[in-house]
Amino acid sequence: MKLAVFNYHYIRPEFPKHGIHGVTPEEFKKQLLYIKFMGYSFISLDFLNSMILSNKNFDRKYCLITFDDGLKEQLTYGLPILKELNIPAVFFVPRFKSYIHCEPCLNHVVHYIISEIEKEPEGIKLYNKERKLAEKHYPYDQKSTAHFKYFWNFLIDDKRRAEMMCIYYDKIKGLYMNRMDVDHSIKESSKYYFGSHMDMRREKIFGYHSQDSISYHNGFLPTQKQLLQLIRLKYISGFTIKRGFNYDLKQPFFIKRFDANNVYEVL
Repeated sequence: MKLAVFNYHYIRPEFPKHGIHGVTPEEFKKQLLYIKFMGYSFISLDFLNSMILSNKNFDRKYCLITFDDGLKEQLTYGLPILKELNIPAVFFVPRFKSYIHCEPCLNHVVHYIISEIEKEPEGIKLYNKERKLAEKHYPYDQKSTAHFKYFWNFLIDDKRRAEMMCIYYDKIKGLYMNRMDVDHSIKESSKYYFGSHMDMRREKIFGYHSQDSISYHNGFLPTQKQLLQLIRLKYISGFTIKRGFNYDLKQPFFIKRFDANNVYEVL
């Protein structure tokens, strides 16, 4: 018995040739039906957290659907399908920037830049070791795209990154969900929860469902000190981007997740 968590980002009818990878609404629905066909029972975040608090183990194959980054298209294209199939989900929102100030997250600026270019931008200089690390970290991207993402996320200096952020701010500031989107799409429902993406502060998001869970960004894992802080703030669970099944809940702040691209591969 086990838990499979599948994580989604972009859901839209069409994608550019480079940079932005995701699933179409049609593919999203197919994946959900396939997960169900493979004998998994979909659960809500509340159900999972209740299992953690009561020290229960899995008695069957469970699946939880999560979304990172708080993108508007998740509500526009993903939520109607979830409602149609009566499947719960959790939306992890980067509270500190995107939904309050509408400032773009770094990754989304990177994705947009890459979607607008046909080859690796000039000025991207990586050693062979760094190129290999980039290709391992971003296995679904073309090599040139992986190199740029790695350069942007791990090697570029803050001043240059800020300059590029300013250039692309207006082009992607409408990417994120806001309170009006949420009120219109979700309203109060026990099936759909909001959690914190990257930010440990305990506050409600859009006035809905207090955060009991957090998802970590870009491979980040909490230190012992941060774990104690999460516990002190009464978080119950934390979701990584480490791929794999969860066979128990002994480490509730290190729950593994598969990427949406892994659905057919791992089930």
